[in-house]
Amino acid sequence: MTNKSPVCRKYIKWSEKASKCVVENFECYTKGLAEKKLQSRNEIEDFLEEGAIDHMFDWWTVRTKIFNETNKHRFRERARSVEMKML
Repeated sequence: MTNKSPVCRKYIKWSEKASKCVVENFECYTKGLAEKKLQSRNEIEDFLEEGAIDHMFDWWTVRTKIFNETNKHRFRERARSVEMKML
């Protein structure tokens, strides 16, 4: 039997409110700058408090999740631009 923490990084589900908070407060992630700058611990903690989700996740888990979501977003944007070029 393995000992799993109650919050596993790969199972975070963003609520609609939290998703909007990500977009509003971490705009640089949605503009493809994630590889250049990860947010600091204080910025992440402020984000959690503002989105009222600080009781659910620790800052490192959220930072990882935001980075992963950003990569998905960037991949979709690249796919769309390639698709538009082919038309």
